[in-house]
Amino acid sequence: MTSTNAITYSLSYTLTIKGADRGHQKLTTAMQSDVVAGSTNVATPIEVTRR
Repeated sequence: MTSTNAITYSLSYTLTIKGADRGHQKLTTAMQSDVVAGSTNVATPIEVTRR
């Protein structure tokens, strides 16, 4: 991700999601900072499979 003042940040995480719908889905992440006004919203396409 890139901030509005051109400083590059990196973030990674792992999720275990339980749900009823399989197939192509979307994971939406909202990030906020006490330094920058507003929020950053990222929609990431994911594939949900049965375990």
